[in-house]
This record gives sequence, C-alpha cells and structure tokens, in this order.
Amino acid sequence: MNESANRISDVASLVLGDMVEVRRFDDVLYRGHVDAVAQRLGVAWVRDHLTGCRAMLHGDLFNVFVLRRSPLHTPAEPIRAGLLAAA
Repeated sequence: MNESANRISDVASLVLGDMVEVRRFDDVLYRGHVDAVAQRLGVAWVRDHLTGCRAMLHGDLFNVFVLRRSPLHTPAEPIRAGLLAAA
C-alpha cells in the first residue's frame, strides 16, 4: 500500500476517477478507479485494474484507502434507488 494513502470511513466522499485500494483483514481485494457513487446508499463502485471486474463497496464492510484523488475532483452523479431496483 502507498504510504501516502488516506483511509476513509465514508465511501460517499469518493468521487469519479479516484484511485482506491480496498482491503479486508489486511488483504487487498481490489485496486482501481471509482466509476460510480450512490451517496444516499453509502456505496461506491470500483473497477478493479487487475481483473476488470466491477465491485460495489460499503465502508462498513471494507477498509478503503484513497491512493490518488481524481484530477477533475467532480462529485459523482447520484444514483436513484428506483434505478437500482430496475437493474
């Protein structure tokens, strides 16, 4: 893990393009860029660089470290709960 990485407790504070490392019990599960955030639900989705898989994260279940903030640093587009139910 990068020594300058900052652990966050609320994944809703992530923005599109942030580079993160996701750990559980000190094992790295995912490392990639944030591609969506549902602030009201307190979840974010990360596209893992190694596998290309998309993972949904909740701050209570994982330790999330921000490795690099997005240069655009624009808030993610909110996702409405109704759209999630239709998916």
